[in-house]
Formats: sequence, structure tokens, C-alpha cells
Amino acid sequence: MDGLWAALRAGQWVKNVLLAAPLVLSHQIGRWDLWAATAASFALFSLAASSVYLVNDVLDLGSDRHHPVKKKRPLAAGRISVRASLTASALLAAGVLAVSSVYLPAGFLLALASYLVVAHFYSLLLKKLMLIDVFVLAVLYGLRVVAGGQATGIEVSYWLLALTVFLFVSLAFAKRCAEIRLQSGR
Repeated sequence: MDGLWAALRAGQWVKNVLLAAPLVLSHQIGRWDLWAATAASFALFSLAASSVYLVNDVLDLGSDRHHPVKKKRPLAAGRISVRASLTASALLAAGVLAVSSVYLPAGFLLALASYLVVAHFYSLLLKKLMLIDVFVLAVLYGLRVVAGGQATGIEVSYWLLALTVFLFVSLAFAKRCAEIRLQSGR
């Protein structure tokens, strides 16, 4: 179970704090009902992201085993099986979509489903396409902000979306540069 928990990459869930941006910036931070919706959306997005990480690790298994850092991931290190990863991924994806459809607005469900589709497509193909990968990552961050607005019923401004996409395009480029340096040994 320890291997599966590590494979969920809970440390990466911090990215989902972006779901709170619409609430924080709307000057409605005293509304506990909106915080409850934001907390629920955070939990669901985090589990959805874990679903994607599990599939991504299966797809990258061969290269991860030779990577200086990624070889320590549970799947690459042999602590969990491909079957367990794919089963857990499917259960997580189905679970978050089912819970979202019952407890959160339809707009959130649409944003979450879009995130799952785009993120899986990114893992399958788009991450191999230079430049496109960076822009898709920025879109995935933007979807978090949109989903936070949908979960709370707070309209997200175009300015906030533009700032989010610009910021995360920049961060994605920085991450790609760091990866290139690591691979080249610099």
C-alpha cells in the first residue's frame, strides 16, 4: 500500500491550490459554503491528477527506470505493478467523476472531465511535442482556476486566466530547461 500511496504523488497536489484563486480574489473569503466547495474541488482534482500520474508512469516505465530521479518512483522501482497502477487510475477517475456529478455543479464536472481527457492525451502524445507540451501544461493549470470558479459559482475574469496561463507557460519553459540540463549532464 505504501508504494501505491507514493505513486499517487500527493506532493504534487499543491498545484490544485489554484482552485481557490477565484474564491480568494472575489473578496468572499468569509463564506464557509464556498470554502467547502473549494475543499471538495481540491480533493477531487487531486485524486484526478493522481489518476493521470498512475497512467503516465505506466507509459514512461522504460525511460523512468533509467532516469536518475524517476527510477525511484514506485512503478519504476518495482514496488507496484502495472496492473495495480492502471486499476487504481481507472477507479480514481470513475470515482471523482461520479462524486463530482452528485455534489458539485455541472460546470465543475465539465472542467474536471476536460482536465482528465487533456491530461491523459498529454501523457499519451502531447508531452512529446516540443512547445505544444508547454502550452498544454499551461492549459491544465488554467483549467484548475476555471474549475475553482465553477465549483463556487464565482465568475473567473479573463485577466486571471491570462495571468495564470502566462505564469505557467513561463514555469513550464523553466521546467523543460531544467530537464534538458539534467539529461545533458550540465
